[in-house]
Amino acid sequence: MSPDYQEYDDFTDAIENQSIFQARHIHKLAKLASPPPCLLLHIDLKHVVHTLGYRAATKEDKKEINKRTDIPTSNRKRLKPEICNLMTSSYLKNPFFSRFKEILINTIDIDYIRNSHQFKARRKEMGKKGAKTELFRYRRSALAKQAHNAIYNSWERNIYLLKPEKIFHTFVSDPGDLLMNNQCICKEWSQKAGLI
Repeated sequence: MSPDYQEYDDFTDAIENQSIFQARHIHKLAKLASPPPCLLLHIDLKHVVHTLGYRAATKEDKKEINKRTDIPTSNRKRLKPEICNLMTSSYLKNPFFSRFKEILINTIDIDYIRNSHQFKARRKEMGKKGAKTELFRYRRSALAKQAHNAIYNSWERNIYLLKPEKIFHTFVSDPGDLLMNNQCICKEWSQKAGLI
């Protein structure tokens, strides 16, 4: 069976379909005697800073986190680079990652404006309303942008902990082309993917 690259919420479905794992699956993956030799792990940075950094942390890091913030982290705490660093580094130091000979990182760079539009579209699609309509559930876009920057910057500062073999950055340019490390890998990707 070949991987289908669809993201499943349920860990068992992801295993059965040889699909993309989510950051929260790290505990179940770590318990496997033989995890897949090659896997794709989607790490949602907001969730790492919100709670997953604590859940994946060593006992020592959990003590430090408990001294400095509540779990889940509050909107106010997610604005602080030192809290974002602590949560991100705690997640990335999980011993599970040391089981792999090579780690490749592909960061999907999404600027604040595009990320915010996607968030609002998802809320609208799900029929959600309410005051917390900005990205990361802030009431004001300035705070949401500050949190977005703090979270992304903490990722960039801490990915060295994985000792990656290679680091890639993928993003969609304004005309809709898909670029990896500033090289176009698909012209008019947004249109082909049905995003515009």
